[in-house]
Amino acid sequence: MLGTGLGIYLPVVLYVGFLAGCLLAIAWRPTIGLYILILAIPQQGPRYRIGYLPLGKHLIVLLLLCVFIGVLIRGYSFPRSTLNKVLILFCAFIFFSFWWGVLSASVTAPFIERFYHWKDYMALPALFFATSATIRTRKQLGTALALVCISVLLVGRGFGLEIRQHDFAHFDENKRDSGPLGLGSNNTAAFEAEMSLVLLAIAIGQKKRARKIFLYGILALSLFCLLFSFSREAYVAFLVSLMAMALIRRRLLGFVVPALVVLLLAWRLVLPQAVTERISMTEDSTGQLDSSAASRLELWSDAAELIASNPIVGSGYDTYEYMGRVGSLRDTHNYYVKAMVETGVIGLFIFLAIVVKFFQTSWTLLKRTQDPLFSSLGLGMVLCTVCIIVVNFFGDRWTYVELNGLVWVLFGLVAYAHSELDSAELATAHQTASAQIRGAFAERTLSRVPS
Repeated sequence: MLGTGLGIYLPVVLYVGFLAGCLLAIAWRPTIGLYILILAIPQQGPRYRIGYLPLGKHLIVLLLLCVFIGVLIRGYSFPRSTLNKVLILFCAFIFFSFWWGVLSASVTAPFIERFYHWKDYMALPALFFATSATIRTRKQLGTALALVCISVLLVGRGFGLEIRQHDFAHFDENKRDSGPLGLGSNNTAAFEAEMSLVLLAIAIGQKKRARKIFLYGILALSLFCLLFSFSREAYVAFLVSLMAMALIRRRLLGFVVPALVVLLLAWRLVLPQAVTERISMTEDSTGQLDSSAASRLELWSDAAELIASNPIVGSGYDTYEYMGRVGSLRDTHNYYVKAMVETGVIGLFIFLAIVVKFFQTSWTLLKRTQDPLFSSLGLGMVLCTVCIIVVNFFGDRWTYVELNGLVWVLFGLVAYAHSELDSAELATAHQTASAQIRGAFAERTLSRVPS
Protein backbone atom coordinates (compact mmCIF):
# COMPACT_ATOMS: atom_id res chain seq x y z
CA MET A 1 0.00 0.00 0.00
CA LEU A 2 1.72 3.16 -1.31
CA GLY A 3 4.97 1.18 -1.16
CA THR A 4 5.14 1.44 2.65
CA GLY A 5 5.61 -2.26 3.29
CA LEU A 6 3.04 -2.17 6.10
CA GLY A 7 0.75 -4.58 4.24
CA ILE A 8 -2.27 -5.70 6.23
CA TYR A 9 -1.40 -3.38 9.11
CA LEU A 10 -1.78 -0.19 7.11
CA PRO A 11 -5.62 0.05 7.37
CA VAL A 12 -5.39 -0.01 11.17
CA VAL A 13 -2.57 2.53 11.14
CA LEU A 14 -4.61 4.84 8.87
CA TYR A 15 -7.71 4.40 11.01
CA VAL A 16 -5.87 5.20 14.25
CA GLY A 17 -4.22 8.17 12.54
CA PHE A 18 -7.60 9.55 11.48
CA LEU A 19 -9.03 9.19 14.98
CA ALA A 20 -5.94 10.80 16.50
CA GLY A 21 -6.32 13.66 14.01
CA CYS A 22 -9.94 14.13 15.09
CA LEU A 23 -8.94 14.40 18.75
CA LEU A 24 -6.01 16.73 18.04
CA ALA A 25 -8.18 18.97 15.84
CA ILE A 26 -10.61 19.46 18.74
CA ALA A 27 -8.27 19.47 21.74
CA TRP A 28 -5.15 21.09 20.31
CA ARG A 29 -5.00 22.64 16.84
CA PRO A 30 -7.58 22.46 14.05
CA THR A 31 -4.75 22.82 11.54
CA ILE A 32 -3.59 19.29 12.41
CA GLY A 33 -6.88 17.94 11.12
CA LEU A 34 -6.56 20.02 7.95
CA TYR A 35 -3.04 18.74 7.32
CA ILE A 36 -4.23 15.13 7.61
CA LEU A 37 -7.11 15.87 5.24
CA ILE A 38 -4.73 17.28 2.62
CA LEU A 39 -2.77 14.03 2.59
CA ALA A 40 -5.80 11.73 2.79
CA ILE A 41 -8.36 13.28 0.43
CA PRO A 42 -6.98 11.98 -2.92
CA GLN A 43 -6.19 8.54 -1.49
CA GLN A 44 -9.54 6.87 -2.07
CA GLY A 45 -7.94 3.47 -2.67
CA PRO A 46 -6.24 3.26 0.75
CA ARG A 47 -9.37 4.68 2.42
CA TYR A 48 -11.43 1.84 0.96
CA ARG A 49 -9.29 -0.49 3.04
CA ILE A 50 -10.67 0.99 6.28
CA GLY A 51 -14.29 1.14 5.14
CA TYR A 52 -15.23 -1.92 7.20
CA LEU A 53 -14.20 -0.23 10.48
CA PRO A 54 -16.68 1.92 12.49
CA LEU A 55 -17.36 5.15 10.51
CA GLY A 56 -14.58 4.07 8.17
CA LYS A 57 -16.49 5.25 5.09
CA HIS A 58 -17.09 8.69 6.54
CA LEU A 59 -13.75 9.62 8.09
CA ILE A 60 -13.20 12.59 5.76
CA VAL A 61 -16.46 14.20 6.84
CA LEU A 62 -15.86 13.22 10.49
CA LEU A 63 -12.43 14.86 10.46
CA LEU A 64 -13.89 17.96 8.80
CA LEU A 65 -16.51 18.21 11.55
CA CYS A 66 -13.79 17.93 14.20
CA VAL A 67 -11.84 20.73 12.50
CA PHE A 68 -14.92 22.96 12.64
CA ILE A 69 -15.48 22.09 16.31
CA GLY A 70 -11.88 23.07 17.01
CA VAL A 71 -12.41 26.33 15.12
CA LEU A 72 -15.52 27.16 17.17
CA ILE A 73 -13.84 26.28 20.48
CA ARG A 74 -10.98 28.65 19.76
CA GLY A 75 -13.22 31.39 18.43
CA TYR A 76 -11.53 31.55 15.03
CA SER A 77 -13.36 33.71 12.54
CA PHE A 78 -13.87 33.07 8.86
CA PRO A 79 -12.08 35.72 6.79
CA ARG A 80 -14.25 37.87 4.62
CA SER A 81 -14.31 36.72 1.04
CA THR A 82 -16.47 37.42 -1.98
CA LEU A 83 -16.82 33.64 -2.26
CA ASN A 84 -18.54 33.17 1.11
CA LYS A 85 -22.03 34.33 0.15
CA VAL A 86 -21.94 32.50 -3.17
CA LEU A 87 -20.89 29.26 -1.46
CA ILE A 88 -23.59 29.55 1.20
CA LEU A 89 -26.14 30.03 -1.58
CA PHE A 90 -24.64 27.06 -3.41
CA CYS A 91 -24.91 24.76 -0.37
CA ALA A 92 -28.51 25.84 0.32
CA PHE A 93 -29.58 25.26 -3.30
CA ILE A 94 -27.92 21.85 -3.57
CA PHE A 95 -29.66 20.84 -0.32
CA PHE A 96 -32.98 21.90 -1.87
CA SER A 97 -32.11 20.14 -5.14
CA PHE A 98 -31.24 16.92 -3.30
CA TRP A 99 -34.68 16.80 -1.64
CA TRP A 100 -36.35 17.86 -4.87
CA GLY A 101 -34.89 14.75 -6.48
CA VAL A 102 -35.78 12.56 -3.50
CA LEU A 103 -39.43 13.65 -3.58
CA SER A 104 -39.70 13.47 -7.36
CA ALA A 105 -41.96 10.67 -8.51
CA SER A 106 -40.16 10.42 -11.86
CA VAL A 107 -36.84 9.19 -10.39
CA THR A 108 -36.38 6.03 -8.34
CA ALA A 109 -33.00 6.02 -6.63
CA PRO A 110 -31.56 4.60 -3.37
CA PHE A 111 -31.86 7.33 -0.74
CA ILE A 112 -28.84 6.35 1.38
CA GLU A 113 -26.51 6.14 -1.62
CA ARG A 114 -27.63 9.54 -2.89
CA PHE A 115 -27.35 11.00 0.62
CA TYR A 116 -23.74 9.82 0.81
CA HIS A 117 -23.06 11.43 -2.56
CA TRP A 118 -24.57 14.72 -1.36
CA LYS A 119 -22.55 14.52 1.87
CA ASP A 120 -19.28 14.02 -0.03
CA TYR A 121 -20.15 16.86 -2.45
CA MET A 122 -20.72 19.26 0.45
CA ALA A 123 -17.28 18.36 1.78
CA LEU A 124 -15.83 20.52 -1.02
CA PRO A 125 -17.10 23.94 0.17
CA ALA A 126 -16.51 22.73 3.75
CA LEU A 127 -12.83 22.28 2.87
CA PHE A 128 -12.70 25.87 1.64
CA PHE A 129 -14.20 27.23 4.87
CA ALA A 130 -12.06 24.93 7.04
CA THR A 131 -8.88 26.06 5.28
CA SER A 132 -9.66 29.77 5.35
CA ALA A 133 -10.55 29.57 9.07
CA THR A 134 -7.67 27.40 10.33
CA ILE A 135 -4.76 28.87 8.33
CA ARG A 136 -3.81 31.93 10.38
CA THR A 137 -0.11 32.50 9.68
CA ARG A 138 2.15 32.57 6.67
CA LYS A 139 4.07 29.60 8.10
CA GLN A 140 0.89 27.52 8.23
CA LEU A 141 0.13 28.48 4.62
CA GLY A 142 3.60 27.30 3.61
CA THR A 143 3.10 24.03 5.49
CA ALA A 144 -0.28 23.46 3.80
CA LEU A 145 1.25 24.11 0.37
CA ALA A 146 4.11 21.70 1.09
CA LEU A 147 1.62 19.01 2.11
CA VAL A 148 -0.39 19.61 -1.08
CA CYS A 149 2.81 18.96 -3.05
CA ILE A 150 3.50 15.78 -1.05
CA SER A 151 -0.11 14.67 -1.59
CA VAL A 152 0.29 15.13 -5.36
CA LEU A 153 3.58 13.21 -5.16
CA LEU A 154 1.84 10.29 -3.41
CA VAL A 155 -0.87 10.21 -6.07
CA GLY A 156 1.74 10.21 -8.83
CA ARG A 157 3.74 7.47 -7.10
CA GLY A 158 0.63 5.36 -6.60
CA PHE A 159 -0.33 5.76 -10.25
CA GLY A 160 3.19 4.90 -11.36
CA LEU A 161 3.23 1.74 -9.28
CA GLU A 162 -0.14 0.75 -10.74
CA ILE A 163 0.87 1.09 -14.40
CA ARG A 164 4.39 -0.27 -14.20
CA GLN A 165 3.28 -3.75 -15.29
CA HIS A 166 1.87 -2.43 -18.59
CA ASP A 167 3.62 -2.49 -21.94
CA PHE A 168 2.97 0.84 -23.65
CA ALA A 169 4.22 -0.11 -27.10
CA HIS A 170 0.61 0.23 -28.26
CA PHE A 171 -2.58 1.67 -26.78
CA ASP A 172 -5.16 -0.57 -25.15
CA GLU A 173 -8.17 0.43 -23.03
CA ASN A 174 -7.10 -2.15 -20.44
CA LYS A 175 -3.95 -0.09 -19.86
CA ARG A 176 -5.92 2.87 -18.49
CA ASP A 177 -5.70 2.93 -14.70
CA SER A 178 -7.24 5.11 -11.98
CA GLY A 179 -4.41 5.38 -9.48
CA PRO A 180 -5.15 6.15 -5.81
CA LEU A 181 -8.14 8.36 -6.71
CA GLY A 182 -10.15 5.32 -7.80
CA LEU A 183 -12.39 7.42 -10.07
CA GLY A 184 -11.33 6.34 -13.54
CA SER A 185 -8.46 7.43 -15.72
CA ASN A 186 -10.11 10.63 -17.01
CA ASN A 187 -10.63 11.95 -13.49
CA THR A 188 -7.07 11.05 -12.54
CA ALA A 189 -5.87 12.87 -15.65
CA ALA A 190 -7.91 15.96 -14.72
CA PHE A 191 -6.36 15.89 -11.24
CA GLU A 192 -2.84 15.65 -12.65
CA ALA A 193 -3.49 18.44 -15.18
CA GLU A 194 -4.86 20.81 -12.51
CA MET A 195 -2.13 20.08 -9.98
CA SER A 196 0.64 20.25 -12.60
CA LEU A 197 -0.35 23.83 -13.37
CA VAL A 198 -0.30 24.77 -9.69
CA LEU A 199 3.10 23.11 -9.23
CA LEU A 200 4.48 24.88 -12.30
CA ALA A 201 3.36 28.32 -11.10
CA ILE A 202 4.74 27.80 -7.58
CA ALA A 203 8.02 26.40 -8.91
CA ILE A 204 8.52 29.43 -11.15
CA GLY A 205 8.13 31.75 -8.15
CA GLN A 206 10.60 29.91 -5.92
CA LYS A 207 14.02 31.41 -5.26
CA LYS A 208 15.66 28.53 -3.40
CA ARG A 209 17.29 25.97 -5.67
CA ALA A 210 16.40 22.95 -3.52
CA ARG A 211 12.71 23.84 -3.53
CA LYS A 212 12.73 24.37 -7.28
CA ILE A 213 14.28 20.94 -7.85
CA PHE A 214 11.73 19.33 -5.50
CA LEU A 215 8.77 21.01 -7.22
CA TYR A 216 10.00 20.33 -10.75
CA GLY A 217 10.57 16.70 -9.78
CA ILE A 218 6.94 16.33 -8.67
CA LEU A 219 5.85 18.23 -11.79
CA ALA A 220 7.74 15.77 -14.01
CA LEU A 221 6.05 12.84 -12.28
CA SER A 222 2.63 14.48 -12.63
CA LEU A 223 3.19 15.10 -16.35
CA PHE A 224 4.23 11.47 -16.76
CA CYS A 225 0.97 10.41 -15.12
CA LEU A 226 -0.98 12.86 -17.26
CA LEU A 227 0.62 11.53 -20.44
CA PHE A 228 -0.08 7.86 -19.65
CA SER A 229 -3.60 8.45 -18.40
CA PHE A 230 -4.50 8.54 -22.12
CA SER A 231 -7.07 11.28 -21.54
CA ARG A 232 -7.54 13.49 -24.59
CA GLU A 233 -9.64 15.99 -22.66
CA ALA A 234 -6.88 16.47 -20.07
CA TYR A 235 -4.31 16.99 -22.84
CA VAL A 236 -6.46 19.75 -24.34
CA ALA A 237 -7.15 21.38 -20.96
CA PHE A 238 -3.46 21.40 -20.03
CA LEU A 239 -2.39 22.92 -23.35
CA VAL A 240 -5.12 25.60 -23.20
CA SER A 241 -4.01 26.47 -19.65
CA LEU A 242 -0.37 26.71 -20.76
CA MET A 243 -1.43 29.13 -23.47
CA ALA A 244 -3.28 31.16 -20.84
CA MET A 245 -0.12 31.26 -18.73
CA ALA A 246 1.87 32.55 -21.68
CA LEU A 247 -0.68 35.33 -22.21
CA ILE A 248 -0.53 36.27 -18.52
CA ARG A 249 3.25 36.09 -18.28
CA ARG A 250 4.16 37.72 -21.59
CA ARG A 251 7.84 36.93 -21.16
CA LEU A 252 6.95 33.23 -21.54
CA LEU A 253 5.29 33.74 -24.94
CA GLY A 254 8.60 33.36 -26.73
CA PHE A 255 9.06 29.91 -25.23
CA VAL A 256 5.57 28.49 -24.78
CA VAL A 257 4.16 29.39 -28.22
CA PRO A 258 7.03 27.87 -30.28
CA ALA A 259 6.97 24.76 -28.07
CA LEU A 260 3.24 24.34 -28.60
CA VAL A 261 3.60 24.89 -32.35
CA VAL A 262 6.30 22.22 -32.55
CA LEU A 263 4.16 19.85 -30.47
CA LEU A 264 1.08 20.40 -32.65
CA LEU A 265 3.05 19.91 -35.86
CA ALA A 266 5.23 16.99 -34.78
CA TRP A 267 3.21 15.29 -32.04
CA ARG A 268 3.37 11.94 -33.81
CA LEU A 269 7.17 12.07 -33.64
CA VAL A 270 7.51 13.56 -30.16
CA LEU A 271 4.94 11.61 -28.14
CA PRO A 272 5.09 7.89 -27.25
CA GLN A 273 3.45 5.50 -29.71
CA ALA A 274 0.64 4.50 -27.34
CA VAL A 275 -0.26 8.14 -26.73
CA THR A 276 -0.35 9.00 -30.45
CA GLU A 277 -2.60 5.99 -31.06
CA ARG A 278 -4.97 7.18 -28.34
CA ILE A 279 -5.14 10.72 -29.76
CA SER A 280 -5.76 9.35 -33.25
CA MET A 281 -8.78 7.40 -32.02
CA THR A 282 -11.05 10.48 -32.09
CA GLU A 283 -11.98 9.31 -35.60
CA ASP A 284 -11.72 5.87 -37.16
CA SER A 285 -10.22 5.06 -40.55
CA THR A 286 -13.46 6.00 -42.32
CA GLY A 287 -13.61 9.46 -40.76
CA GLN A 288 -16.45 8.54 -38.39
CA LEU A 289 -16.34 9.49 -34.72
CA ASP A 290 -15.11 6.74 -32.41
CA SER A 291 -17.61 5.06 -30.07
CA SER A 292 -16.71 7.31 -27.12
CA ALA A 293 -17.24 10.55 -29.02
CA ALA A 294 -20.38 9.22 -30.75
CA SER A 295 -21.96 8.16 -27.44
CA ARG A 296 -21.43 11.66 -26.06
CA LEU A 297 -23.40 13.17 -28.91
CA GLU A 298 -26.22 10.71 -28.20
CA LEU A 299 -26.12 11.59 -24.48
CA TRP A 300 -26.26 15.33 -25.15
CA SER A 301 -29.17 14.93 -27.56
CA ASP A 302 -31.10 12.94 -24.96
CA ALA A 303 -30.18 15.42 -22.21
CA ALA A 304 -31.68 18.26 -24.26
CA GLU A 305 -35.10 16.59 -23.90
CA LEU A 306 -34.70 16.37 -20.11
CA ILE A 307 -33.62 20.00 -19.87
CA ALA A 308 -36.67 21.12 -21.84
CA SER A 309 -38.98 19.24 -19.43
CA ASN A 310 -37.73 21.14 -16.34
CA PRO A 311 -35.39 23.99 -17.26
CA ILE A 312 -35.59 26.01 -14.00
CA VAL A 313 -34.58 23.61 -11.19
CA GLY A 314 -33.95 20.39 -13.14
CA SER A 315 -34.69 16.83 -12.03
CA GLY A 316 -32.79 17.11 -8.74
CA TYR A 317 -29.21 16.66 -7.58
CA ASP A 318 -27.68 13.26 -8.39
CA THR A 319 -30.64 11.88 -10.29
CA TYR A 320 -29.36 11.42 -13.85
CA GLU A 321 -27.18 8.41 -13.09
CA TYR A 322 -30.25 6.46 -11.92
CA MET A 323 -32.43 7.24 -14.95
CA GLY A 324 -30.88 4.72 -17.37
CA ARG A 325 -31.53 7.02 -20.30
CA VAL A 326 -28.82 5.87 -22.71
CA GLY A 327 -27.88 2.24 -22.21
CA SER A 328 -25.69 1.69 -19.17
CA LEU A 329 -24.21 5.21 -19.24
CA ARG A 330 -24.72 7.11 -15.98
CA ASP A 331 -23.20 10.47 -16.81
CA THR A 332 -23.82 13.13 -19.48
CA HIS A 333 -20.04 13.41 -20.13
CA ASN A 334 -20.36 17.20 -19.90
CA TYR A 335 -20.82 18.80 -16.50
CA TYR A 336 -22.49 21.91 -17.91
CA VAL A 337 -25.12 19.67 -19.47
CA LYS A 338 -25.39 17.64 -16.28
CA ALA A 339 -25.86 20.78 -14.18
CA MET A 340 -28.69 21.88 -16.47
CA VAL A 341 -30.34 18.45 -16.35
CA GLU A 342 -30.16 18.03 -12.58
CA THR A 343 -30.21 21.60 -11.20
CA GLY A 344 -31.62 23.64 -14.08
CA VAL A 345 -30.73 27.19 -15.00
CA ILE A 346 -30.43 28.18 -11.34
CA GLY A 347 -27.89 25.47 -10.56
CA LEU A 348 -25.86 26.15 -13.69
CA PHE A 349 -25.81 29.88 -12.89
CA ILE A 350 -24.56 29.22 -9.34
CA PHE A 351 -21.87 26.84 -10.63
CA LEU A 352 -20.68 29.42 -13.15
CA ALA A 353 -20.74 32.11 -10.43
CA ILE A 354 -18.41 29.97 -8.29
CA VAL A 355 -16.01 29.40 -11.17
CA VAL A 356 -16.00 33.13 -11.98
CA LYS A 357 -15.32 33.95 -8.31
CA PHE A 358 -12.51 31.38 -8.25
CA PHE A 359 -10.91 33.08 -11.24
CA GLN A 360 -11.55 36.58 -9.92
CA THR A 361 -10.08 36.02 -6.45
CA SER A 362 -7.03 34.26 -7.90
CA TRP A 363 -6.50 36.95 -10.52
CA THR A 364 -6.84 39.71 -7.92
CA LEU A 365 -4.26 38.00 -5.69
CA LEU A 366 -1.89 37.71 -8.65
CA LYS A 367 -2.19 41.40 -9.48
CA ARG A 368 -2.41 43.04 -6.04
CA THR A 369 0.90 41.83 -4.56
CA GLN A 370 4.56 41.49 -5.40
CA ASP A 371 5.01 38.78 -2.78
CA PRO A 372 6.49 35.81 -4.73
CA LEU A 373 4.57 33.16 -2.79
CA PHE A 374 1.18 34.87 -2.96
CA SER A 375 1.69 35.86 -6.60
CA SER A 376 2.64 32.28 -7.56
CA LEU A 377 -0.37 30.91 -5.69
CA GLY A 378 -2.62 33.36 -7.51
CA LEU A 379 -1.17 32.42 -10.90
CA GLY A 380 -1.44 28.73 -10.17
CA MET A 381 -5.10 28.98 -9.22
CA VAL A 382 -5.92 31.14 -12.26
CA LEU A 383 -4.49 28.40 -14.48
CA CYS A 384 -6.19 25.70 -12.42
CA THR A 385 -9.54 27.47 -12.93
CA VAL A 386 -8.98 27.59 -16.68
CA CYS A 387 -8.24 23.86 -16.60
CA ILE A 388 -11.41 23.19 -14.58
CA ILE A 389 -13.49 25.11 -17.11
CA VAL A 390 -12.12 23.01 -19.99
CA VAL A 391 -12.18 19.51 -18.46
CA ASN A 392 -15.81 19.91 -17.36
CA PHE A 393 -16.83 20.15 -21.01
CA PHE A 394 -15.98 16.44 -21.23
CA GLY A 395 -17.46 15.04 -18.04
CA ASP A 396 -18.19 15.59 -14.36
CA ARG A 397 -14.82 16.77 -13.08
CA TRP A 398 -16.42 18.91 -10.36
CA THR A 399 -18.39 16.96 -7.75
CA TYR A 400 -15.78 14.43 -6.55
CA VAL A 401 -13.92 15.26 -3.34
CA GLU A 402 -10.97 13.01 -4.31
CA LEU A 403 -10.51 14.95 -7.54
CA ASN A 404 -11.15 18.52 -6.37
CA GLY A 405 -10.62 18.45 -2.61
CA LEU A 406 -7.10 19.89 -2.92
CA VAL A 407 -8.41 22.57 -5.30
CA TRP A 408 -10.85 23.83 -2.66
CA VAL A 409 -8.07 23.76 -0.04
CA LEU A 410 -5.91 25.88 -2.34
CA PHE A 411 -8.71 28.38 -2.84
CA GLY A 412 -9.00 28.53 0.95
CA LEU A 413 -5.31 29.48 0.98
CA VAL A 414 -6.06 32.19 -1.61
CA ALA A 415 -8.75 33.56 0.72
CA TYR A 416 -6.25 33.59 3.61
CA ALA A 417 -3.67 35.39 1.45
CA HIS A 418 -6.22 38.10 0.68
CA SER A 419 -7.04 38.49 4.38
CA GLU A 420 -3.35 38.86 5.23
CA LEU A 421 -2.91 41.51 2.54
CA ASP A 422 -6.02 43.31 3.81
CA SER A 423 -4.61 43.30 7.35
CA ALA A 424 -1.26 44.63 6.12
CA GLU A 425 -2.97 47.40 4.14
CA LEU A 426 -5.14 48.29 7.15
CA ALA A 427 -2.09 48.41 9.43
CA THR A 428 -0.25 50.61 6.92
CA ALA A 429 -3.23 52.95 6.67
CA HIS A 430 -3.46 53.12 10.47
CA GLN A 431 0.23 53.94 10.78
CA THR A 432 -0.07 56.61 8.09
CA ALA A 433 -3.07 58.17 9.81
CA SER A 434 -1.30 58.12 13.20
CA ALA A 435 1.77 59.75 11.68
CA GLN A 436 -0.37 62.47 10.11
CA ILE A 437 -2.14 63.14 13.43
CA ARG A 438 1.18 63.34 15.28
CA GLY A 439 2.56 65.66 12.63
CA ALA A 440 -0.49 67.94 12.80
CA PHE A 441 -0.33 68.00 16.62
CA ALA A 442 3.38 68.86 16.58
CA GLU A 443 2.81 71.61 14.02
CA ARG A 444 -0.04 73.04 16.09
CA THR A 445 2.08 72.96 19.27
CA LEU A 446 4.96 74.73 17.58
CA SER A 447 2.65 77.41 16.25
CA ARG A 448 1.64 78.28 19.81
CA VAL A 449 5.22 78.75 21.03
CA PRO A 450 5.92 82.55 21.26
CA SER A 451 8.67 83.70 18.99
